[in-house]
Amino acid sequence: MFLLLAAMDSEPRLTEKEIDLCSRLEHGMLTDMGRVIVLKLKDLDVAQVVSGLEVRAKQWEDTASYLRTGELPSEFFIAEECRDTEEAESIARDYRSILRKIERQVNRQRGKARQGNGEIPRQARG
Repeated sequence: MFLLLAAMDSEPRLTEKEIDLCSRLEHGMLTDMGRVIVLKLKDLDVAQVVSGLEVRAKQWEDTASYLRTGELPSEFFIAEECRDTEEAESIARDYRSILRKIERQVNRQRGKARQGNGEIPRQARG
């Protein structure tokens, strides 16, 4: 499980539910669901993380395509090291899955920001 907390203002605050989750994580009470890492980042930092993950996902997708077709996706393409097309596709799917999780969490928090004062903070606007 992965939980990303994107700060929507200069003083990010956690909800009671998030504080409880963090406390339970720190005390090892959620080990049956896998390790959860809680990150607290400003929205501009999240955008940088997302940008990097997008690049990696595309690189793995291009590697899978190259292994499948033998055609270079671009002039300066360098394939990632992997066993076969299936592994490259699996890694690309993993990156896309992480990106979807981040997007859902950020969208949820943006929804809360709208409900709080009716306006989305300037940095959070798309």
